[in-house]
Amino acid sequence: MRQEVRDASRRISHIEYLGHLDRARLGAVLSRALAVVVPSECYENQPYSVLEGYSAGRPVVGAGHGGLLDLVENGKNGLLFRPGDPDGLATAVRRMAGDPIAARRMGIEGRKMVRSRFSPEAHYRGLMSIYQEARSRGYGRVA
Repeated sequence: MRQEVRDASRRISHIEYLGHLDRARLGAVLSRALAVVVPSECYENQPYSVLEGYSAGRPVVGAGHGGLLDLVENGKNGLLFRPGDPDGLATAVRRMAGDPIAARRMGIEGRKMVRSRFSPEAHYRGLMSIYQEARSRGYGRVA
């Protein structure tokens, strides 16, 4: 659908199709963004775009289903709308754009969440917990 998206973005003056971005360019784009919009109609387990947005201190406007429900707390670190509802999406984006102070606060909350749940230290603690539980159940012992 790349060409369809590119063509649609040309018809709307404030939308620019960027395609794939390398890490440096992505960081530059995110630093200027008000929010990250994830309008997925498909269930996604854990969209990396959400974590990237939060890491950059940007709130997320996302479709309220799948993994987005686990990552976006409506009104705290972003805004949710009903999947497949373009009016709901537009309302959420307008709300975000209309209150940049709240958007900034939500971005800060998103950054806190991603650092606490997805840092290397958090992953290490989770992995060690799994190993300890396996050991306590007797898995991995040689008879």
